[in-house]
Amino acid sequence: MANRHTLPVIYYEDFKAWLVTDGWQIQEPKGDYEVLRATKNGRKHPLLVYCRNATNGGKELVHYTVLDRDMGVVMAFLKDDTKRVYNEMKERAEEIRSYGCKIIDEICKEVQESEKDDA
Repeated sequence: MANRHTLPVIYYEDFKAWLVTDGWQIQEPKGDYEVLRATKNGRKHPLLVYCRNATNGGKELVHYTVLDRDMGVVMAFLKDDTKRVYNEMKERAEEIRSYGCKIIDEICKEVQESEKDDA
């Protein structure tokens, strides 16, 4: 069977890059429906990602089709991607927090200076 709702089209380049860093070799797709074919030592079958021709009611394609046997690889990618996004958000939150502290310090200094001027 195949899974048609887990690998978003917008993740294609990230998924491809992740496969390469994980030791996969990207090959030329075969046929009209394959969009990605990758092999890895120790695996009997290549990882295949398909693009279906028909979409839901003529809408834009949102997800690629992945064979069930390859879903473990897709799930590992999504898990790693979630960790990456979380870490980026955490770093960004630290930057925002640091910036906020600087602004608060500046405001406190201005208030203290204005209190000195009033006294």
